Amino acid sequence: MHNGDRPSVPSRPDSPGRGSGRTGSALVRLDRMRNYLFASGLFSAITSGIALLRGTREAPITWRAVLAWLSWGITIALAVGAIVDFRRDERGESVAYDSPVAPVQYKRAKKELKAELKAQRKADKA
Repeated sequence: MHNGDRPSVPSRPDSPGRGSGRTGSALVRLDRMRNYLFASGLFSAITSGIALLRGTREAPITWRAVLAWLSWGITIALAVGAIVDFRRDERGESVAYDSPVAPVQYKRAKKELKAELKAQRKADKA
């Protein structure tokens, strides 16, 4: 045996990047999907909607139930808005200042500007 007397783990032929001829693009898509579901709040909005549906299924319609459904609708709208902002950021488009992606875009733009200024100063010295 090699690797310090540990048995080697055989690679799965269907897994991306391990001799299957496929690239890691499937993993990138999966990571992107995970980002949409969990970072945007969509997963928690859907699960809270399921819980709200179970809780109000046989209950009478009251103003509290209406407010709960209205709140859930706002939560879904915000989660979908976050997903739209993630997509815009991936495409290189700017997002609104109140978006959860805005600070990341700001830091990226600041870093790019700093690199450009550094390259310009270096070119001016030469």
